[in-house]
Amino acid sequence: MIACFLMPQIAIATERSRIEGLWGEPVALTGENEIVLCVSEEAKVYGVEPGQKSSGAKALCANLRLLPYERDCYEQAAALIWDALAVESSVVEPVSPEICYAEVDDRHVVPQIRSLTERLAFAAKMPIHAGLASSKIVARYAAYSAPAGEPALVYPGCESSLLAEVPIASMGIPDFDSELLRRLDKLGVRNLGDLHTISQRNLNRAVGKVAMRLSRIAIGLDGDPVRPAWPRPTLSASHNFDYEVTGVEPLEEALRRCSLRLSGALTTRQEFASRLSLRLIREDCSYSRQEERLPGPTRSHGGLNAAALRLLHRMHSDITRDEIPLTGVLLEAAGLTLASAIQLELIDVHGNQMPAETRLKLHAALEYLRSRFGIGAVLPGSALHRARRIDYWTSPFCHQLNEPVEVMSGKDGAPIRFWRRQKLYRVCAVLNDWCETCWVWNELIKTTVFRIETEPCGLFELRRFGAAWRITAAQD
Repeated sequence: MIACFLMPQIAIATERSRIEGLWGEPVALTGENEIVLCVSEEAKVYGVEPGQKSSGAKALCANLRLLPYERDCYEQAAALIWDALAVESSVVEPVSPEICYAEVDDRHVVPQIRSLTERLAFAAKMPIHAGLASSKIVARYAAYSAPAGEPALVYPGCESSLLAEVPIASMGIPDFDSELLRRLDKLGVRNLGDLHTISQRNLNRAVGKVAMRLSRIAIGLDGDPVRPAWPRPTLSASHNFDYEVTGVEPLEEALRRCSLRLSGALTTRQEFASRLSLRLIREDCSYSRQEERLPGPTRSHGGLNAAALRLLHRMHSDITRDEIPLTGVLLEAAGLTLASAIQLELIDVHGNQMPAETRLKLHAALEYLRSRFGIGAVLPGSALHRARRIDYWTSPFCHQLNEPVEVMSGKDGAPIRFWRRQKLYRVCAVLNDWCETCWVWNELIKTTVFRIETEPCGLFELRRFGAAWRITAAQD
């Protein structure tokens, strides 16, 4: 059996733990292109749903707080729940901060799953939904329909009834492109249940080789087993002292030897490490631990040793403060990958701090601060201040707008006057005009932009889309 744990509010709960004053307030998290990805329960009351534009969500709820979606931060919060699941199951596969799969013994573990979700939901202060089935796709949709804290069990043979109302377009499978969906729509197939109403022969004619895969998914056979992706694979090297250590010099020599052994093991496996952690073990079996993300994947002895010395320097206060001597060190490499950082090294051979490397170093510094001082130690400025429609442009037009206006144009197509906010503006001069082409709804649309001076005094940029006009910029 496969268990799917769904945590749709983990990003919202993380932001509320980082920023005071968000509890009980409508909150939405946006990704690229200002698309809403996560919505709090308070915002759903106003009709705000994932997939909307941030401007549309703001129109539905005036006091909606819009924050950027920071996946790395939410994964750090979800890692605590993944660790708890790894205690109960040896095969755990996190897909995103919101979805995690785990293998369980059989259907009789429902009471244990119920108890586990209740404890995790109480500790995390958010609802957790669980679904159990024989495949990942059925377990996921069972979790969607399950109430919080009550696992939904799908018995073998009942998968088709659960998936009957699932739209094929909403499944997000890469092979199912728009052309495939168009062919299925011609046959009247929009949901997985519609596949049982047509013959296999007609389905093969319409979609070809994908027909067999669609038929298997419709009965809950996705052919996707749970992969053991958590805890992530690691390599470690340790050194035990024959005497009590209270100074730094023996630790540096021990770290050099551990780094050398780790470098040899990574070279043998043809892998690179992107994360390194150091553990100092004391005589009373207690320990201190520090971890950091490396500037880039590496397996060289010099890179690993330099990172280990940085971690040791951060723990210097713990060494001098505690009077308990040290008995050993443990150096652990995680985030193993087949990719190297050789491209970054080729780009930035003179230390010019290229954007990709700067971004990696920034993420490493943020993760260190959050691991030591808490997730809420570092916040983005957009989370503390409301977004404003003003950008620093290279031209004097600083206000970025997108307002539809009524424009009267001359025979040459240039604007003569327009009305904005119930006020008439007359065009005194056209300072500049040019044509642009943009991609809208799978079509190339040609637009004409006019930079104009108006009376009353003002500078604007008017953009014409066919017969429609919009103000896209204004003077600050």
